[in-house]
Amino acid sequence: MSATLRTGQVAAAAGVNVQTLRYYERRGLVSTPDRSLGGHRLYPERTVQLLRVIWPRCSWRPVSLVAGQRCCACHGSSQSVSG
Repeated sequence: MSATLRTGQVAAAAGVNVQTLRYYERRGLVSTPDRSLGGHRLYPERTVQLLRVIWPRCSWRPVSLVAGQRCCACHGSSQSVSG
């Protein structure tokens, strides 16, 4: 089983803020994470790499789902947009 990271850990490691991570989750660019027994989001480690691909290319403008999918596909993301 791979390690999981909480929201703040993912955001810090990827160099984005928590609101950006949650925005990308709502838009479907980051898969909805599992939850801990206490209700905390638990993201797989690969989410950090995905954010490092998306953020520099998409941070200057609103991201549409289609643009995010293209961004992920063009940069060989191992995480699909839907999961």
